[in-house]
Amino acid sequence: MARGPIEILTTPGYVSLIEGSSGVGKTSLSLKACSLKDKCTYVSYADPESSLREKMKVVAPEYSGNLKVISAMTGSLENVYSEIASALSDGQLVVVDTLDAMFFGIKDESSIRPFLQLLYGSVKQKSASMVLIAEGLNPAADHVRFVSDAIISLNFESVLGQNVRALRIIKDRDHPVEQPLHYVTLKDQLRIFDPFYMLSRPKIEKMKKPVYRPWGTEINTIKYIGNRVLTMLDYNVDEVVASLYRKIVVADYIKRGYKVNYVIGPNENMESFLEDIKALLGNTENLRIIKLNAKDYDYKADRVPHSQKVYEPNTVNAINLLADEDFAVKDPVEYEIYVRDQVKRDLEFNRVTTLMGHSDQEAMKVQLKYANLVRKMTVVDGFVFWRSVRPLGPLFSLNVRLDKGETEFIEMI
Repeated sequence: MARGPIEILTTPGYVSLIEGSSGVGKTSLSLKACSLKDKCTYVSYADPESSLREKMKVVAPEYSGNLKVISAMTGSLENVYSEIASALSDGQLVVVDTLDAMFFGIKDESSIRPFLQLLYGSVKQKSASMVLIAEGLNPAADHVRFVSDAIISLNFESVLGQNVRALRIIKDRDHPVEQPLHYVTLKDQLRIFDPFYMLSRPKIEKMKKPVYRPWGTEINTIKYIGNRVLTMLDYNVDEVVASLYRKIVVADYIKRGYKVNYVIGPNENMESFLEDIKALLGNTENLRIIKLNAKDYDYKADRVPHSQKVYEPNTVNAINLLADEDFAVKDPVEYEIYVRDQVKRDLEFNRVTTLMGHSDQEAMKVQLKYANLVRKMTVVDGFVFWRSVRPLGPLFSLNVRLDKGETEFIEMI
């Protein structure tokens, strides 16, 4: 059975190695592992004790265990070995931060053999756990890779133009590595995300509360910037994820007390859409679903009826842009006239319209010219990311647990 990173790091009898460049979060990850143990000894060659305790408050605010910090910069290697051996004999989790500093001046394997013997003489026999941190600055530290039971790599990767912490499980000696990639954030506390794989319609429970919106919780916040909100889905966002996102947006507006006119796409089933909204909210009384077929009106802007021509107070228009795609392809000139008319009406009635579609759609290319707020959504190896690009904002991970009635936007820092 596949295991998560923290479970690996706290495995009794395991020696785990965390690799990565400076500032990527190796210390925070090891402290998160410490927080699951009643006793933990942290051997530090860089961070003072006060700094480590402050970091522990961030990564695990509820931690109440016994964290012992050994500042090793001024101590001899023999004394450090003695402290480590004592903690391992007590069955603790021991962290060494970093091997590069511990092995400073050591160039060959024979010089670190006493340390390797310590690992296997104490960790294995006493069923303690050990986490070693390395930045790859000292070649001698590479020798530890071969005796480590687990290797975890942390690095930065760019997602929608922002660097995020990517964690990869390279080795887990006694278990298969079925999900090697995870993403990590230090927002509020250290959180490690599992991928969001959805191959079929999920089980949906009633929404517990409105979704935390990174762009503001009130429609007036949106109106201050502009009335038209566009979410551009990357080509790798499949229809199952896109459909869930549209339903979450619609349900969230209704949950906040607004009525919603939803222009349904040709790829959506109305009965299924209503059923899922009812599952999320308990009813569909504030939802009006509209079908649009511009062909029936000869693709003429002044003939095509649309929900945005119907003004009702306290109402939001939500549009699946696939409903507009045929119009945009068959007569792009008339379609742009139609969009400009809708923009004018949004301003006239001070009304919010939210549009959702894929980046390669012809309708999207026109709507981008007139949108006041533009968000992008992409999927990276099963992880859903969201970012406002007009105006530019921070990156968020979309954590969807519809079987529990929960949806979160979690900032990636």
